[in-house]
Amino acid sequence: MQVTTILDDLRRAGIEPQVEGGNIIVPAGVLTEEQRHAIRANKSEVIALLTDGTHRFVSKGMAQHRAERIIKMLAARDATLDDRRSCAECVSYYASRCLKRMQPIGDCDDIADVLHRCAGFSE
Repeated sequence: MQVTTILDDLRRAGIEPQVEGGNIIVPAGVLTEEQRHAIRANKSEVIALLTDGTHRFVSKGMAQHRAERIIKMLAARDATLDDRRSCAECVSYYASRCLKRMQPIGDCDDIADVLHRCAGFSE
């Protein structure tokens, strides 16, 4: 089983695993035996994906290649001490849209591609 499939299965079940001290943490009693076995069999790969910065964007419905592009954009932003944010960093962003219905000024294919200062932003 592919690691992305394992994590997608967990997310569909409402389980968001975390990594602490080299261990994968989930609430007690929520995993099926199949999920537990898949995580154990792929532990290092699951940890690598969870600690990769793209995971937080993929879990919001973003494709892996787009998440990688956003990570690069944010790294360039941070290198210049720019204080603008991507909508992808906000808790209200999911599947290319803002759940608060906020919109950056100007045209864009996806609001995550635009750095801006949003009054509705929250982490």
